[in-house]
Amino acid sequence: MSKAVPDYVCVGNFCLDEAPGGFTLGGTVSYGGRAAIELGATVGILTSGNPEDRGRVEASLPGAQLRWIDSPQSMVFRNVYSNDGRRTQHLLSEASPLSVEHLPVGWESAPIVHLGSLAGEVSVDFVDAISAESLVGVTPQGWLRRRRADGLVESRAWEGYSKVLDRADALVFSEDDVPSEREASRYINSAKLTVVTRASKGADVITDERVVRVPAFPAREVDPTGAGDVFAAAFFLELRRSKSTLEAARFAAAAAAFLIEKPGVDGLASEDEVRKRMSARTGTG
Repeated sequence: MSKAVPDYVCVGNFCLDEAPGGFTLGGTVSYGGRAAIELGATVGILTSGNPEDRGRVEASLPGAQLRWIDSPQSMVFRNVYSNDGRRTQHLLSEASPLSVEHLPVGWESAPIVHLGSLAGEVSVDFVDAISAESLVGVTPQGWLRRRRADGLVESRAWEGYSKVLDRADALVFSEDDVPSEREASRYINSAKLTVVTRASKGADVITDERVVRVPAFPAREVDPTGAGDVFAAAFFLELRRSKSTLEAARFAAAAAAFLIEKPGVDGLASEDEVRKRMSARTGTG
């Protein structure tokens, strides 16, 4: 008996970040997928990694349908921060790439399909396979960087963006993902709807008609890791439900505010909690 098609499908490889005493689990599928679960969606995850890490990923995504592609290695990053907060990142190992053939039957018609590449591992051909009825959300971080021979991660122009953005319904990226306003404008002008997240300054919602700044919700920051992924997942879910770009951005900002108040995914909130926070006070920049 086949399983029901998930509400929210996320495509991308999880990662392991080097940390004192071991590794922490990260990546768009880890944070965005878990956020979608907490917000009440049924979730499907297409990802790749070393089979030894599968149990850890499954435990972090309770109830999710997991399409796992075995890989000799999992994706591993090393992050080093300078005194001024700037990050130097090395990609120590990469997992196997993901192609359309890996997508379970039926998932191409999920209400929401989130393409969340971390290191260019997601084929752009996914956009050809996804149903016209699905909302396609894109977080392009992995298409905006590359690994040098020494493992150092550096920014690059996004090749193939036109094909992806011709189909995508919403594009979400951080102001830190793109090195210049000129490059950012190239992607924004090709997208139907773009949200540029700006941490505590809020997020810009950009359509053909206007640009609107949606303020961040007040939060006592403990750990900002994954905030952009949570914002994106919450935004796609609420955009599908409400059809309102601004309400979706406010909902996403509230969800992200919960996350950063605790370490890891401990701060993730339910849909009811997010809506109560939205009702209690408006965001402030």
